[in-house]
Amino acid sequence: AVIVRAAPAFLTAKGVETVFKEFALDEFSDSSIEKAFDHFAARVACHSSVRSGDQLQREEVYELLAELDRAEIGAACPHGRPCVVTFDHYAIEQWFGRDR
Repeated sequence: AVIVRAAPAFLTAKGVETVFKEFALDEFSDSSIEKAFDHFAARVACHSSVRSGDQLQREEVYELLAELDRAEIGAACPHGRPCVVTFDHYAIEQWFGRDR
């Protein structure tokens, strides 16, 4: 049995449970404790991230973009999926019907 008495504020109760279970089930026999901690931190970041369908206020969006600018590695999530994409002028024109 485990009792969690404190957790980072950005994790929901379900997020804490999920992250802890996943971390407890992992085996780090051939990894250093530093690698294990990095892996755990990446999972915490993933579980606390904004998900598709989440409703954000304008200020939250601006703060997320500001945090991305400050991040040392902001181009991809811990799983390697891109956080930033580039669209050329033509693609944007297509979205708004300006290419006709």
